[in-house]
Amino acid sequence: MSHTGLKSLDEVAQTICLPNERAPIRLPTYPSIDKTALFRYRYQNTQSLRDTADPSDQNVVGRKRFLVTRDPAAPLLLDTVHTLQQAFSGAPEVYTGSVLARSEPVDINAATVVYDTSASVTFSKMYPWEFYNRLPSGEYDSKQWFVVPKTLDSYGKASGFLGDLGMALFRTDTEQLDRLPIVTYRVGQSVTDLPPNTFLLDYSLTIETIDSTGTTGSMVLDMDYTKTNELPGAYTGFYPIDPNTALIRIKALTYTGPVRRKKPNGDIEEVAGLSVYPTILLAERGSTPPGVPKSFRCLSYPATSVNPEYYNSVAPFRSTRLNASALLLTNVTKVLNKEGTVESSRVIFNPDSGRTFMNADVPIVSTSNPETRYFGALEKGAYTFTAPDQESLVFSTPYESVRVNDYLIGAGGSAVPIIGKEALAERPVMNLNPRYMNAIILTDLDMTDDSQLALTLDTHWEFRTISTLYQLDYSRMPIETYHAAMLAVMRAGLFYENNTHQKILQAVGKGLKFAAPLIPGGNMLQLAHSAAQAVIDSRGKKQKKPASKPSKQTKGSMKQKGFK
Repeated sequence: MSHTGLKSLDEVAQTICLPNERAPIRLPTYPSIDKTALFRYRYQNTQSLRDTADPSDQNVVGRKRFLVTRDPAAPLLLDTVHTLQQAFSGAPEVYTGSVLARSEPVDINAATVVYDTSASVTFSKMYPWEFYNRLPSGEYDSKQWFVVPKTLDSYGKASGFLGDLGMALFRTDTEQLDRLPIVTYRVGQSVTDLPPNTFLLDYSLTIETIDSTGTTGSMVLDMDYTKTNELPGAYTGFYPIDPNTALIRIKALTYTGPVRRKKPNGDIEEVAGLSVYPTILLAERGSTPPGVPKSFRCLSYPATSVNPEYYNSVAPFRSTRLNASALLLTNVTKVLNKEGTVESSRVIFNPDSGRTFMNADVPIVSTSNPETRYFGALEKGAYTFTAPDQESLVFSTPYESVRVNDYLIGAGGSAVPIIGKEALAERPVMNLNPRYMNAIILTDLDMTDDSQLALTLDTHWEFRTISTLYQLDYSRMPIETYHAAMLAVMRAGLFYENNTHQKILQAVGKGLKFAAPLIPGGNMLQLAHSAAQAVIDSRGKKQKKPASKPSKQTKGSMKQKGFK
């Protein structure tokens, strides 16, 4: 094998391990040969292990999770704080703290519905309310699901805390009266207790869930207002579910037309048609409204849940993949206050067993195979890069446009939902199929002083396009070379301290020697030479021995070691 081939293998491996120092490279496309374009993106922020959330069973102060992936929709997931919002339950005057998610709007037109005849509408999109737009949703089994949040308890174990499921049907109009949900109403039922301008429809929602064992379940729910009179104090409009439910979605809306409305004088009139959207409400089991606003911490998108470059051009995100992603966490806390631990591992999450990335916790990381695990001091920070897997080699569309018109008036527990002007918003759509993620869990052992971290996420993107705005080319890399590079990377390990640049290169060099036989013509001696040369090159040109007398410096000049 030629030195050029060895150098190519070396460059690929280093690009995967150190994307912040290397330019993006095209990877092989198989079986089709595609012309692609490249770009890189860096996200930087600061993170605190002690944030604004109140300490509780759902918010253990001093511990935070970071998940690094090869998913273009979510290269990074991290623990962020959210608030349980007040939302309508069975009676409009009754509130409970809930997380809200919805499907897309649908038109109910009485002109096309035979009177008192049922119709059904199925849904394909599922995403959180605008207030919760950083909570993840994604596609699994060719369906879109909302990922049910889980928190970490005091033992570092993932805990489901949303054990009640409610539902509502909202209008898409902009009038203030639309803060009232549409009530399930059947002909002949009393409407005496309903507020004026309440909209009525005989309807139900079919809900699908994947529980903690991976079993798919289905339930049909309605919000029958008359049950509040039939079962005073017992019917709240909420139904019990497994608190550890992994995924949930709205499957279908079934209704019997037409839509009716209670007029201010108490009469019932028929409405020609409405544009509506169904919503589910996930609440704590046995919550007693209105209560005090409650915060919780769960894995969410970062502040830039959609890559900012999307708003400059959508072309790079129509068919794209991540060729590299790496996360650097640098501890920037005052020296005297630096304490804590870093636990990390490469883990796989499989919805077939009821485990999504929300299940990432300390027991999973600490009991994983030692070959894929790292444990160290928080003082030294952490660094990780992702290794390719089968899912990451597929080109995908990470974002989609959805119709949103829901907003919240007020803050915390006093917030109520209203409907505003409809607009389009971009939402990430994760790939929820079984896949690997790099999990890092930081724990501060003493929270009298906060720990501050500088976060840097580097990503390399490759995308297919025919646009003339981008420079296109084919990948000339043999598949064998890329396979060998992946093996070398896995051999090197995926987790390090944040100040071990040379250690990473040395580990890659050893991995390259291990992977050399995979390439036709490769041999250990040549590869060892290539790996050694890469380390030398990274350190700069070899310095010449100084003369017996120090050389004179030009007045006002400065020589900087390590820069060229």
